[in-house]
Amino acid sequence: MNWLSLLNTIAKYGLVLYLVSHGVSLPADSGGELEELAAAFYWSAISWASALIERSWQL
Repeated sequence: MNWLSLLNTIAKYGLVLYLVSHGVSLPADSGGELEELAAAFYWSAISWASALIERSWQL
């Protein structure tokens, strides 16, 4: 088995596990490509950071 392929698979499943455990839903017709998962992770992180900033302003 190719090491790059193995790392790609681990990254995919790791991102899916993170996104699902944090309540981010993925479209049913998505292919589960690494680029789609990375984009979902990016937007999840942006959403989390903006909520954190908003809460810090309310204090």
